[in-house]
Amino acid sequence: MDRTLLILIAVLLVMLATCTAFFYAISTVSATYLRTHEARLTYEVNVTADGQLTDVTFLLPLPLGQYATYPITEDLGVGPLPSLPKSWKTSLVGSERETFLKVEVPLIASGSVPGVGASTSFSHWVVVRGQLPTTDVLQTGYTLAPKEGVILTGCQDGGEEAARECMNYKGFVHARYEAEAATNATIKVTLKGENAWVLKGGQQNYYTDSLKCILTGPQSGWVKTEGLISEGYGDLDIFVALNCSDNPMHSAVWWGDVLWG
Repeated sequence: MDRTLLILIAVLLVMLATCTAFFYAISTVSATYLRTHEARLTYEVNVTADGQLTDVTFLLPLPLGQYATYPITEDLGVGPLPSLPKSWKTSLVGSERETFLKVEVPLIASGSVPGVGASTSFSHWVVVRGQLPTTDVLQTGYTLAPKEGVILTGCQDGGEEAARECMNYKGFVHARYEAEAATNATIKVTLKGENAWVLKGGQQNYYTDSLKCILTGPQSGWVKTEGLISEGYGDLDIFVALNCSDNPMHSAVWWGDVLWG
């Protein structure tokens, strides 16, 4: 047989073996990712006060996407939530586009050390099918709403855990309660969406959307808050390697079935 032909056959065999190994590796990674992947959306509220707050009512922002509120809202409104303090009551108020979480509390006590605030919080999470978008979340995912004045800003340097893009905005909270004139209260609401899977010991990517306001004295009305979206944390390479779309409209199972947490 011609020597050139033998070399060509050998090259083709090597290429075939390389391609086979490559596609086997990709299929193995893909199978492991799909088998172990979990997407989770978490909503958390934290209230800190250095004095007593009585007859408390808050209207807090909830997750909202491009078209509708996310099903986690139903859980928060119906309750009771396992992590909700016993004296706290939640319900939903508002319209389809601007639904708020109403929180009613008879008393939020101060800390035992004068001048040091006591913190009370609750959180709720759900697991969803498909991937959660962790970049470009304003267009493709779910964020706290309503908001206005969204602008790009620099992200804090967190090394390997740094966010890829951050945005400031103004949010809204309604607060009504009685308190001493010098009493300070901090309200913080955080939404976190993350994907986690088991490859090389465990990996994840996620984004956060949080807003906070600091109030002094008794309150009765709407307050503008400072909000921050930080997106693109963690490992995004898996989406590229497996040709996974980070756009929910490209997934047939994206926001379909919800496995309640």
